[in-house]
Amino acid sequence: TQRVRRKELLSPFNFAAFYLPYVLREASRVLYLDTDAVVEADVTMLRSLDMGGAPAAAVEDCTQKVHKYVNYELLEEKDHHKLGGEKHWSRFGLSDAAYSNETCVFNRGVVLFDSARWRELRLTETIEDLVDAFVSTRAKLWRGGISQPPFLLTLAGRYLKLGVEW
Repeated sequence: TQRVRRKELLSPFNFAAFYLPYVLREASRVLYLDTDAVVEADVTMLRSLDMGGAPAAAVEDCTQKVHKYVNYELLEEKDHHKLGGEKHWSRFGLSDAAYSNETCVFNRGVVLFDSARWRELRLTETIEDLVDAFVSTRAKLWRGGISQPPFLLTLAGRYLKLGVEW
């Protein structure tokens, strides 16, 4: 899209993490680490972590809120079907937390996926739908990257919070 200044953000590799639960189908858990992550301890305990049905686990960062990045008015226009001025369903299946001014961001650099749950909830497809909406709004739906905002919106209220040591 013309409004994206950093064209490298449009690379398919920027979205690779969202496809890992499909590519690595045999793995019950997938640990995604950004290329700049430094591993200083054993991560095998994450394999048996009780995720309580959450499709992913990540480290929450409440120094920033999701609303900083998202044009909620435009998102609501793209997301909701309304009858008589009342919201009836969410096209993207977003939780109420996705629309809260209090929802914290999380660090995408370390994410643990419960592969089966991720696929069951079709979260990659939700992210794809949000990116399509971003393109259709001529890059006005959010700011601060191409892949991080739809990831934050999709997982808002749906992820297990890992401790800051991760």
